[in-house]
Amino acid sequence: MANTMADAHEIRKAVHETGKIVQIGTQRRSARNYQRAYEFIRSGGFGDIVAVEMTWNVNQPGRWRRPDLVATLREEDTDWKRFLVNRPDAAFDPRKYLEFRLFWPYSSGIPDQWMVHQIDTVHWFTGLPRPRSVVANGGIYHWHDGRKNWDTMTAVFDYGPLHDPARASR
Repeated sequence: MANTMADAHEIRKAVHETGKIVQIGTQRRSARNYQRAYEFIRSGGFGDIVAVEMTWNVNQPGRWRRPDLVATLREEDTDWKRFLVNRPDAAFDPRKYLEFRLFWPYSSGIPDQWMVHQIDTVHWFTGLPRPRSVVANGGIYHWHDGRKNWDTMTAVFDYGPLHDPARASR
């Protein structure tokens, strides 16, 4: 929904100013198997959670690429200025318009397209609002196609009570 904290704050401000009801979430919270896992974990069935390991391996060359369609896209067929919203003004680029997941500042790629769903599950299951710290590394190692966002990423999140860095989550 937002690629920057500034965008998130603007969205929150608009919701408060308009009084509109807005619901945002990830699809896993609607899945019965995840709901059952949540119930079991919250019941204490596993005891204290001290580590979570998640992996998402995707090798789908066409997942975010649509070169045939990009080649036919014309600026007059889009609302490029509206697409940019509050991003820096830039000349029309059909790749950035259609394959936006590959380019900052239109997307952060892996973190906001896939990782967000897994991290939301950790927050939901543990009741923790955010990690205590995060380190990440990655790069463009395979898809040398002009993208700016990483095609490979590893991240480590430290979770636990925010007031007690020595303890794991409960």
